[in-house]
Amino acid sequence: ADLAFAYGRLSDSLTVSKAALNFADKRRLSFNGAVNQFHAPSSNVKGLIEANNLPIQSLLDDWPDTLAPDLKQSLKERFSGGQFKVVKAGFQGAFVAQTSALTLAALELESQFAGVRANLASGQYQRLVATIGGALGINVGKGGKIEDVLVDLEMKDGSMLLADYDRSIDLPSGRLKSVLRGNVAKLDKLAFDMGSVGKFDLGGTVELGDGWALRDLKLDLNVPDMDAVLFSALWPRWAAPETRAWVAKNIPSGRVRDSRLSLAADLGAPEGVRKVYDVEGDVKLRDAHLIWAKDATVLTNIDADLYWNNDEFTASFLRGRLGDVAMQRGRIIIEPVLESIQKTAVISVNAKGAASTAMDLARQAGLSKYGRFDFSRIEADGEVEFGLEAAVPIGPSTPLVNSVRKLEATISNGSFRNLPNQMSIENA
Repeated sequence: ADLAFAYGRLSDSLTVSKAALNFADKRRLSFNGAVNQFHAPSSNVKGLIEANNLPIQSLLDDWPDTLAPDLKQSLKERFSGGQFKVVKAGFQGAFVAQTSALTLAALELESQFAGVRANLASGQYQRLVATIGGALGINVGKGGKIEDVLVDLEMKDGSMLLADYDRSIDLPSGRLKSVLRGNVAKLDKLAFDMGSVGKFDLGGTVELGDGWALRDLKLDLNVPDMDAVLFSALWPRWAAPETRAWVAKNIPSGRVRDSRLSLAADLGAPEGVRKVYDVEGDVKLRDAHLIWAKDATVLTNIDADLYWNNDEFTASFLRGRLGDVAMQRGRIIIEPVLESIQKTAVISVNAKGAASTAMDLARQAGLSKYGRFDFSRIEADGEVEFGLEAAVPIGPSTPLVNSVRKLEATISNGSFRNLPNQMSIENA
């Protein structure tokens, strides 16, 4: 222990130039500062406390109950283990000798830490744990009001479990850098590397309410590469839930590449008022599968560009296959996306391939009879090129054929058997 101080009787002030404790386990605590009106019932205190190699749990245990109690409780619930390599706490306050109580007027905390196990799970993100290290800074004003919080974290050895994803996700590395000023948090960077299933980078601003509840937020999402199913599982449930559910149900595989989205939402909006008020961006879907009708041949090898501009969602298909039928072009439009009303997916497709496969697809779409034509018995060969337009309600499954607005087909070298009156047609 080292101690050096001076006392001035006339000014009734105590100046501590050094007060240090060195422990055998490499912990170190030191203080320097001044106490004015030393013998008065209430003394003014100003100083700097520095700690090295301090276990985080000991800091939480000794945290004053009157200093930002909500923050203390949140930290205790979400963080465990680890130690502060360095903690510097500069403070001003009043010390009452009779009660040994220190009332803080200001606190500035700077720290570097490592080896902390964090649990950030919430809602549909059923598990989100990682080992973190980095820097934390806090400015606390009069009355224990938090004025600024700086967080700069590196994450490793983590894992995530999502409500709508069938396996645990490894998180080899991640980064969080954010500044909270007043009740607005600026998210400079939230990035996760999830190994083979993908990675993303998120930035923006978030307004916080009582109890650290999220309120108004504006976010920008960048996805270099990600499993398409994981992308829809990560998407917040409160943002366009019907469209989110449709995508999760009907796109069982694929990759999202080089995609960007911006989102603005008021999570404190009154009941019945939509939370999301601005969405814009594009998603590039590659090598995906699409379930276009129940128990139907899955549309495979899809490359599509998806655009979302507030209330209109558009998917433009670049390629795809239905068995040996190749899609030449196609488009799906869903609007209005954000309103809580019955939605319709407007589909237009142009494709070319075997007539027999096209006939199978017609049957899968619900086409059974048309006049005296019994499509369950008709056999077909040859080549067909067709265009289809349909308006399919999103919700309970209905036969696609009931939603067809227009169907045109051109047949080359076709053969048809089991037509009415046992007729057959060749070279059609």
